Order: sequence, then structure tokens, then C-alpha cells
Amino acid sequence: MPKLVKFLIFHAFLGFAIALACVVVIFALDLAHLRTLILGSDIKWIAVAALIILMTITLASVTMGIAIMRMPYDDDDDDTPGGGLRQHGVWDTLLGQALLQPEKFRVRR
Repeated sequence: MPKLVKFLIFHAFLGFAIALACVVVIFALDLAHLRTLILGSDIKWIAVAALIILMTITLASVTMGIAIMRMPYDDDDDDTPGGGLRQHGVWDTLLGQALLQPEKFRVRR
């Protein structure tokens, strides 16, 4: 299995553990009276499963995204100068020439 896939699976399970811990804290502290609402319902297990699944999707995505964004970046492609067509004046046409140049003024004494 490739290293990146193992990396993502590890962080997905980490997100699941964090989500499970958050659901336990929500039930333990009875935040927003969710515990009393769910325990008073006829479909307790569906509500608990939905809360765990949706928290897992959210927090696993967040942990995987953070892990990917924190990976070191190897800049191999930009070792030699050149290689692109820089278009000068794109911002001049989009924003206008007056916004990009400093204003000239005279000081009165």
C-alpha cells in the first residue's frame, strides 16, 4: 500500500477517534440538551449513529486536510529559471492603471 494512502487512512482514523471523543463529551455534558432529547426519542440508535457518522465525516476530513497542508513541499520543478510566460499588465487591465501606481502630489509650503 502506498505511503500516502497509509498516511490518509491514519489521519482518517485519528479524525474518527476525535469525533467519537466529541460525541462522548456532548453526551456527558448534555450540551444543548442533546442527551435528554436523544434518550427521550423512539429512535435513539439512529440519532446516535447519525451524530457519530456526521462528526466523523467532518473531523476526519479536517484532520486529513490539515495533515496534507502540513506536508513538506519539495520544490523540484523550479530549480532552473524561466519556463513560463509572464503576462505583464494583467492587473493593469483588471484593476486600472491608477490603482497600481503611487499618486503624485506636490507639497505646498
